Amino acid sequence: MGARQHVSVKSTPDARFMERLPHLRTVVLLAIPVMVLATVGFARAGQTRDLSPVSLAGAAPAALLDGAATGIERVLAKGGPGFGFQVVSRSTLHAKPDGPQIQVPDATDPSKLAGLADRLYLGASIAAGSARPDGFWLQMRAGPAEDAGPDFEKAEVTLAGLQRGTELWRNDGEGWYRTDQLPGIGLDPATIARLPTLLRTATDPQVSATTDPDGRTVATVAAGGTIADAPGLMAIDAASFSELTGPLEYGLDEGGRLVALHATLRNTRVEGFDLIVDTRISLTYDPPPGALPEPAPRLPAASGG
Repeated sequence: MGARQHVSVKSTPDARFMERLPHLRTVVLLAIPVMVLATVGFARAGQTRDLSPVSLAGAAPAALLDGAATGIERVLAKGGPGFGFQVVSRSTLHAKPDGPQIQVPDATDPSKLAGLADRLYLGASIAAGSARPDGFWLQMRAGPAEDAGPDFEKAEVTLAGLQRGTELWRNDGEGWYRTDQLPGIGLDPATIARLPTLLRTATDPQVSATTDPDGRTVATVAAGGTIADAPGLMAIDAASFSELTGPLEYGLDEGGRLVALHATLRNTRVEGFDLIVDTRISLTYDPPPGALPEPAPRLPAASGG
């Protein structure tokens, strides 16, 4: 079919679109759930507070991560302010070196084949929410095209999840109802609970860069980790088929607080191609997040729950 190429699909594909690609049916079933979350925006972190006893200057990488873990524990302890977060998750299909190329559908008629490519951008999902000592909240939105940034205010709202104490609530767009499975990508209650352990058990940590985005000094520490300590990085309930493809990257602000987490993962259930999920998480502390929302309005069947 001519030169090998890279292709972007500029909107998140739906099931009907992907079912017309015989070789990608497996990808559809597994990629679509990974691409549906998003959220309400949070203000960027303002003035930093020294939550960690560790200074960025001259500190050992392991000590930096230990200080960041202490900061997470403090804000989530009883009476703590918690933190806000945003997640951007982008999914891309790659042909294997010795495998077949990817069939690319025609943009105007998905029943037709436009060509073959080594790389196909499948879409993205975004999420924002908050983690507090009394629970967790997340709102999900449709993600951007490959060449666009996330819109946490105007993008289409898709799903939402809420944990208040031991109660779990879900909203698929028509109202809240009790559930035993929250939606989510990047962060969920289980992953947040494991964050201090993930930071403290990081292997071979290295300070790879120090930058100053938005007027803040941020140290980037690259280190090894395990999915067992970050089970929701790709998606909630996806730990069994999530595989890290490289080191995790942690961003720490001037006070030693964790403000960013970047991971690249492979969905191991996909055969014949590599489905790569790039997850970027930002955490904000100033101002602290507000109270958790009430699960309202509720679906009629859930109103008495």
